[in-house]
Amino acid sequence: MFKNASSGTRNLNSLLLDTKKPNPFPSPPIRSDFFNSQPDFIFGRDYEISEILKIIRRSAINPDPNLIEITGKQGIGKTTLTCWIFKMLEKSNEINKYPMIFLDTISHAEDFGVKALYKQIIVGMQKENLLNNLIFSSISQFFAVLKKVGGSHFNNLQKRFSHNDIAMFISNSENIKIKYEKDPKTIDFCCEVLESEFLFIQKLNFFNFQFMYTLWNSISPTHGLSADPALKGSGSFQNYHIESNNDALTALKDIIGLYRWINNNDACLVIVIDHMEACINYEKKKNFHSLFSLLLSMRQLENITIILSGTLDGFDAMTQILEGDSIKQIDNWASLFQLDSLSNENVVDIIQRYLSNYWRSSNYLPTNELMLYPFCKKSISYLYDATQKDLREVLKDFYIKIETYRISQRVQPILTYFDAFKHLRKRQDVVLTELEQRNLTDMLFDPKIQDKNRSTFVEMGIYEFFLILMNSKKYSYISDVKHEPPIGKHGEKPDIFVEFFGGDILKSTKKIAFEVKIFRVSNEIPKKDIKKTHVLLQDKKVDYVWWITNKPLSIEKYSLPENLKQHLGNTKALTRSELAYACYTVYFKDLHGYVPSLEEVETIFSKMGLNLEELYKVVDDIEPLSIRSTLEIPVKKPQEILDKWEKEIKSKETNKVPITTTKISNKIVEKTREELESILLEIINLKSNGTSMRITTFFKEIPQKYKIEIESEEDKERIRRYASEVAKKQGYRVTAASIMFNKL
Repeated sequence: MFKNASSGTRNLNSLLLDTKKPNPFPSPPIRSDFFNSQPDFIFGRDYEISEILKIIRRSAINPDPNLIEITGKQGIGKTTLTCWIFKMLEKSNEINKYPMIFLDTISHAEDFGVKALYKQIIVGMQKENLLNNLIFSSISQFFAVLKKVGGSHFNNLQKRFSHNDIAMFISNSENIKIKYEKDPKTIDFCCEVLESEFLFIQKLNFFNFQFMYTLWNSISPTHGLSADPALKGSGSFQNYHIESNNDALTALKDIIGLYRWINNNDACLVIVIDHMEACINYEKKKNFHSLFSLLLSMRQLENITIILSGTLDGFDAMTQILEGDSIKQIDNWASLFQLDSLSNENVVDIIQRYLSNYWRSSNYLPTNELMLYPFCKKSISYLYDATQKDLREVLKDFYIKIETYRISQRVQPILTYFDAFKHLRKRQDVVLTELEQRNLTDMLFDPKIQDKNRSTFVEMGIYEFFLILMNSKKYSYISDVKHEPPIGKHGEKPDIFVEFFGGDILKSTKKIAFEVKIFRVSNEIPKKDIKKTHVLLQDKKVDYVWWITNKPLSIEKYSLPENLKQHLGNTKALTRSELAYACYTVYFKDLHGYVPSLEEVETIFSKMGLNLEELYKVVDDIEPLSIRSTLEIPVKKPQEILDKWEKEIKSKETNKVPITTTKISNKIVEKTREELESILLEIINLKSNGTSMRITTFFKEIPQKYKIEIESEEDKERIRRYASEVAKKQGYRVTAASIMFNKL
């Protein structure tokens, strides 16, 4: 019986901290492997599983050979997918109709010969217990044929086996296996029957007698020592031997033929060549040419499906080496499955499965709200995004978290976005990912927050950032920063007041008003707020106004004299990304636990579209409106600034020096899907005059032409995925490494 955890988290903490229990998550390194670490479950691959199974089953009916390419970044689940398909076939009792053989990693050219491949297939069949199943199933089928034919053939069978044994063997091949395990000489009697029916078999032409005779004898206690090596291509038995690639190809045909004979012509062979990227490590040119030759040889076989699985780098390398007709032959033959990163929802489901199994093993059932404890949907999604959508990294990090809790004997739940940002963030800079941008904006636009308070929050965040700039040597020309100071006879209050005074090139004091308005509901900035801008400029209380807002602002709707328009800076609404960085100023200290550095302030302001050094140059070139001698705001100027300013006035010269601005590069991780797809479509259209283009072209064009930095394999995967979808919408065919401009 399960105990219920409705009382809270105390029991959950106790279970998590129990060092006698295994960690809920798999210990690193985490990888799927058919022979050592098969997956217990899979999420988010329903389409790929369904389509690959369709191809395999179709291959049993249609003799044309099939090539399936499975590609994706390392750790995305390619091996997990193929292992799961094996499990599906096994669960549905189809594995003996569609035997699926996993080959060891191939990394040398000599491994790609047909004979070498055949040897690996036989070894793989032995490892997977498929070989013995084939032997026992073929015996059962052979006995059924002899019984059906009757006469002397059936009498010959009855001389060696009882009527009861024959009936049991024909009804279920498992009975032969049981009999063999009790008495291994059973197989010798079967081989004697087969040998005595040699002429009969030759007439029926069901299969190659020598192959099946060697196959059965490979597990014989009498002849196994010589038959088994011969079957594996390393010896000779009763004139059966495999000397050449052609011999091996014939033997593969015999294997397929035998399976089809047993299953009434409804069977095919499935060969999995995994980790194709291993070819890159050693003599890659020779390796890929050998792989190509092998695939062409295998294409001569009927009723076979080859699954070629590898990373994006592996397929890119193959495309670069196999140019022209060679790669086109593969592209035209292959069915491509490019695995995208799992959705955040899928990853949440996976984490929940691991934790559910842990609670179940402890006979404990948490409430639905605590099923993901000590994590939550937001923290799992955040970590998945922070690890560049690498599920292995997520599982590793959660494993380490649990181990850390056990060492300290204290659970620190990560149940909010703030918790996730503090404890799980991978980036060391202040560049926000798309998910971080979205979450920060969602927090600020919580319906519970009133618009007036929302704007005030952002005002205060930006105001505190300005104070950091003012207190630095680099921005010594910022002489004053105030929040909502009353100015002039009307008492108008700019949201943030900043004064530029002196500096290296500034000709006179300049006063700047920053208006900050962040609304959730309104469609545009209210007239009263725009009127304040007019009054500040018309009354000559400030020299420049800069708007920071998320809503459209049409200053032309209200009268503003032509001579004042040059004193009006930004009036455009912030983009979604710029708005996120404005929100970042509000939550920075809470998220990071420290005051931002000068460089971090510069980066965040730049991402908001606000570059102070550029603004400094702009306001220096406009005529001042405000009069310094009648400044309403008492400002205490640093003496060094006063001295420098007075010196400039006396000399009436300005020594302009180059201003070094903080260069902030754009990054793929910040771009929305719409922005990236627009760029990719433009590149595709430019290249579409040719016959094809490589996917890797995007990796060169985007940084060079669009000045957007590609930081990681996840960035490349995102580009590949979006480029494939954009190309398909245009009617182009997409392969593992190229876009083909011949329309579908």
